[in-house]
Amino acid sequence: MIVATGNETQASSITSAQFNTNTSQTRVYIEGDEKKGGYIASHCLQCVSNCGLRAFVKDGKVRYLEGNPLDPNSRGRMCAKGQAGVQQIYDPDRVKNPLERVGERGSGKWRDISWDEAMQKISSRLRRLRDSGHPEQFVFYSGRNMQAGYTTRFTNAFGSPNHFNHDSLCASGRQMATLLTYGDTWPQMDIENARYVLLFGFSAFDAGICFVPAAQRLVNALSKGAKLVVVDPRLSKTAAKASEWISIAPGTDAALAMGIMNVIVSEGLYDREFVEHWTVGFDDFVEKELKRFTPEYASSICRVPAEKIGELAWDFATTRPAVADAMRGVSAHTNGTVSIRAVMALNVLLGNIDDIGGMNLDFGWWNIGLGAVDPVPPAPKETRRLDRLGTSQYPLAAVPIQQQILPSIAERDPYPADTVMLYHSSPAYAMPDPKKQMNILKNPDKVPFIISVDPFMGESTTFADIVLPEGTYLERYDAVSWPYSLQFTPYVFLRKPVVPPQLESRMVKDILRELAHRIGGGMEQYFADDAVAYHRKEIEGITNGPSWDEIVKNGVWVAPAKRETQRFRKNGFFTPSGKIELYSKRMDDAGFPPFPTYVPVATHDAERRQQYPFCLITYKVAMHNQSRTANVPFLVEVMDRNYAEINPKSAASLGIRDGDEVYVESEIGRIEGVARLTNEIRQDTIAISHHFGHWEYGRVAKGRGISPNPIVACNDDGIGAPAAFNSTLVRVYKKLK
Repeated sequence: MIVATGNETQASSITSAQFNTNTSQTRVYIEGDEKKGGYIASHCLQCVSNCGLRAFVKDGKVRYLEGNPLDPNSRGRMCAKGQAGVQQIYDPDRVKNPLERVGERGSGKWRDISWDEAMQKISSRLRRLRDSGHPEQFVFYSGRNMQAGYTTRFTNAFGSPNHFNHDSLCASGRQMATLLTYGDTWPQMDIENARYVLLFGFSAFDAGICFVPAAQRLVNALSKGAKLVVVDPRLSKTAAKASEWISIAPGTDAALAMGIMNVIVSEGLYDREFVEHWTVGFDDFVEKELKRFTPEYASSICRVPAEKIGELAWDFATTRPAVADAMRGVSAHTNGTVSIRAVMALNVLLGNIDDIGGMNLDFGWWNIGLGAVDPVPPAPKETRRLDRLGTSQYPLAAVPIQQQILPSIAERDPYPADTVMLYHSSPAYAMPDPKKQMNILKNPDKVPFIISVDPFMGESTTFADIVLPEGTYLERYDAVSWPYSLQFTPYVFLRKPVVPPQLESRMVKDILRELAHRIGGGMEQYFADDAVAYHRKEIEGITNGPSWDEIVKNGVWVAPAKRETQRFRKNGFFTPSGKIELYSKRMDDAGFPPFPTYVPVATHDAERRQQYPFCLITYKVAMHNQSRTANVPFLVEVMDRNYAEINPKSAASLGIRDGDEVYVESEIGRIEGVARLTNEIRQDTIAISHHFGHWEYGRVAKGRGISPNPIVACNDDGIGAPAAFNSTLVRVYKKLK
């Protein structure tokens, strides 16, 4: 422990070397040894699924990665992204040492500085900011962050409420919809035991919060004869493997769900006992909303034939157990939260909640409480946040609204920001309308000081004043109680370094701990422990939990507990009423539709459609992930670019051939790409995947394919506030040579 004797004295006596966690103490081999080579357990973070892995390490280098069979979710499986993660460690374009900007923001002009110099500059600025009485002007802005408990500890100790993650860029519409309806933000399908699976805008064979775990369980269900129906404007990998692909007009999923429910209720196919005892507002829901959504009316909206809607209703209601779910394809619309409420209501009618083959809720059961590390910093005194959560603009939102952070900073609403720390985050690339975000980052009058903590020189990092190189996920610690168990029993995993932090990189925990001690003023008391000691306290604090040595060796610990079903019968649901809320008073009071229903996409009006006749949808692929993998040669070898996908009939009417260079243009901008003609997409739709179109991020990523984001308007639904990546209308035309 480092004891402080006063802010200035403490800061002057500190060196960065004092805060580097010794990672060798946890490099324990499951099999083999360091000399001959052997396996070290950890967890992947190439996507958010956090699959267990085993790294084969020999002579101090990772030779390959494979799945850890001890992990109860991934069960020893690992996707291509996970196996290719070894190339993240040894990417020659990694940020090698701390950098300080010497030219204009974005100019790419840097000078090398030492860790001590970088930390002295940062801590001096943050100390002055905190001492001035405005700690809220420090903003921690993260992408995927499995260390939120620790990073929030830092912002709380500093006194800032502005700690943000990327949830609103993902599926916050689903989170909000299930919270309002079920009282749970991330319920999970028991997909392996379902006999009928109905997916809306959800390609389980491409991505998801439980990608590999869900994909393998869906395969198992199909092998046992389950029927899979996928609703999607394009033929995704999952739709290609389905019993049926339902090609739907973008943004109209709720109309189809309402049409299916209309038939189920009118034909008496629903679970009357469950609905009567465990729901609020059913009769009014039927009378005020559902009755008008006859199959014919729903068909006029979603463009799915009325006969097919009736068929889907009968199959879904009579093939038990059945389950319906929706993900980002539905969430990322201006009607996302309301639409997913409609999909989730399908499960309610069948009564398949928290049961075998149904939609299962957490009820606080899967998420084991890690031990507290005392002392715990108090919550910040300032409660107003720069993402506008809790304001009249977002009265219900429950997760950070990332697309609003920089615009709020630019408008100084509700106050200005002084220092922004980007952590594995790139608003200049990953956000809708990134040009708007980029212009704010460029402007020192709007954002006076930017720190970027990242292993790679991404698009947003180029605007930083100081760059701090962090190790990759294979060079750091995380202790996580994982709440998304598809075995529906609790477990905890430990991500740990399989090799020491490479080059001059450091773990963010070491960085923040050192800053806390340099800043002083009481912050240091919350950061006495290095990463190993900190996580050891978390693990050993679990009631009847594992030993430290056990989880260090195996990488995971599964609680000795049996799955329980229908737990709501004991204590009800975690909603204000204690029941499933088909009628939501919270929605009603905030001025939003109180019942599940269909609301048209706000930007799909007839006037816009005359100029921009296609709906642009964006999607993820199995071989890449968000903005983070286009620098991986193994994955680029499999998929080296993306295209503007268009139906052949639509292309023919525009004189476009396969392989032509085309412009895709929206109200806010234009991008240039290559057309790919495919019957796997509707005639009124253009599809462009994410992952490509980098102008930074290393030599492998740079200049490959296109990013759709520059033409995606920054809209959301105001409820769960999912960024509406799928609600932009566009036109397409051939590039003239």
